[in-house]
Amino acid sequence: MSEKDFIFRRERIADAWPEAIGLIKEHYAEIPIHGEREPNPDYDLYKAADETGILRLFAVRRIGKLVGYNIFSVSKDMHCKEMTVAAQQDLFVEKGSRGFGVRFMNWCDAALKKEGVATIYRTVTNHFNYAPALRRMNYELAGAVYCRRLH
Repeated sequence: MSEKDFIFRRERIADAWPEAIGLIKEHYAEIPIHGEREPNPDYDLYKAADETGILRLFAVRRIGKLVGYNIFSVSKDMHCKEMTVAAQQDLFVEKGSRGFGVRFMNWCDAALKKEGVATIYRTVTNHFNYAPALRRMNYELAGAVYCRRLH
């Protein structure tokens, strides 16, 4: 597997969705917090967010096949309306294609910067903690996210 086999690009959710379903299931299976629940992504919500310009899907393709994604919500900051922010929703690369995460994240950051995003928020889980890589990329710890199951 050579780095030249991988292509990073922004894609529309409608184009990537048929291939993304398998990756979403693989991603879900790696995260113990989901427990026994099966993934049931809301395609219509993803599509609407994409069509209204909120969603950014950055894809990793290996010899044409979708092998990973980084998904963001992009909007004006509610506390500083002249600033655009991006909040990571998901980051996943299939196991057999891992090893270039920092390069992919830097590519996504550069793409977001080109469109005027001022601040990027990325979420790290206890199950997949890549905080050391984020610190090397000059990210700062901005807080913590806690999860409480109500159902």
